[in-house]
This record gives sequence, structure tokens and C-alpha cells, in this order.
Amino acid sequence: MRAGVRGHGPGRQPPALAEQAAAQSGTTIPLLDTQTGSAAEALYRRAGWTAAGVIPDYAAGPTGVLYPTTLFCRAVT
Repeated sequence: MRAGVRGHGPGRQPPALAEQAAAQSGTTIPLLDTQTGSAAEALYRRAGWTAAGVIPDYAAGPTGVLYPTTLFCRAVT
């Protein structure tokens, strides 16, 4: 992402959309996951999601290398 775009909102949409979809479906505690140490992980933390755990060697990157995945949850009211 270009430096001039960072912090101006587009990246905040995925967590907000997940919360909205969970609320509409009646889910009270949605879960999501992302690569541990990624920019997305920091985004979810800033959006108020709670890290629930890490699964080692869970998801493969583009080259097939396995990376840990952090699971996040957030209560939806």
C-alpha cells in the first residue's frame, strides 16, 4: 500500500465488515485469522479484536512456505 494511503480508512473496512456480517447473521463472537506478524494482524488489534491464539505452520504463503496464523475474536453486540 502506498504510504500516502496508510491510515486513511480503506484497510479498516475488513474488520468492520466482519463485525457487520456477524451481527446480521446472529453470530455473537466472530472469529477470523491472519498471518502472524502481518500488517493485517496489527490492523485487527487496532480495530479492537482480541488475539485468541496462534496455530503454527497453518497457512501457506505464495511460495508454499508455511506460516503461523493468529486467530482473533471480538464480541458483537
